[in-house]
Amino acid sequence: LDYEKLGKSIAAFVFVNISHSNLVDKQHGIDTLKTRLNSLEEVQNIYAVTGNIDLVLHVRARSIKELDTFLIRRLRNISGIERTSTVIVLEED
Repeated sequence: LDYEKLGKSIAAFVFVNISHSNLVDKQHGIDTLKTRLNSLEEVQNIYAVTGNIDLVLHVRARSIKELDTFLIRRLRNISGIERTSTVIVLEED
């Protein structure tokens, strides 16, 4: 896909740490959180991973400003997300 033509030229990976005790839906926990994350326009893929992080989100945005708004105003306000760290993709092949 040509993401430049689609208006989503900024790609990033967001590493997410989950606070399991703060999940809104404790009965379904991470599944409910992943459903919520999948509903966000910017989220392309969600990966559950091993190590010191819980999820990796592949996200796309129109601009750095839009990515910033997504991270600060939307993603970090979702209950159950404790901490995020983001890397921006510089080049795709």
